[in-house]
Amino acid sequence: AAFSLKSNLFALGVAATMAVAGGFVGNIIGPHVRRVLREEQMLAAALLVTASFVLIGTLLATTPAFAIASFAVAIGAATGRLAFDSLLQRDGPDAARGRAFARFETRFQVAWVIGALVSTATRTSTLPGTLASKLMAVTLPTGTPLKRTAACRNRPVTGSRELSS
Repeated sequence: AAFSLKSNLFALGVAATMAVAGGFVGNIIGPHVRRVLREEQMLAAALLVTASFVLIGTLLATTPAFAIASFAVAIGAATGRLAFDSLLQRDGPDAARGRAFARFETRFQVAWVIGALVSTATRTSTLPGTLASKLMAVTLPTGTPLKRTAACRNRPVTGSRELSS
């Protein structure tokens, strides 16, 4: 969205402001959502809601749609991070927490960089670039959770966790 708005600095400023506001709102509502939903449900909701708003913003391609999508992405990132941190503290072995946090943060930052590189490399003013952007907006948010779910199913269970009733 930012590259679509680069010719209109006011619109880019609005989208950036909405991203900052969304991060703030996400950190405020995250603990309240946690009281209603489990961590796994929070992560799924963050991905689905974010993907929905990004898809709508991509399809509409207007400044207000990009601003709302930016707001939703920031809320999803903030609540998703809170849910992940909570999951790791709940389920992760004590000795591996630091490594898991570092690995997650590294992957998170690399994903942002790759997203910026892809959007820079594809020209959205051409039909193939527009189609590629819309295809990525739909497939990337849904493909990653499916891949992680499949990988978790094939991984042997290590450590001992007891479920309390």
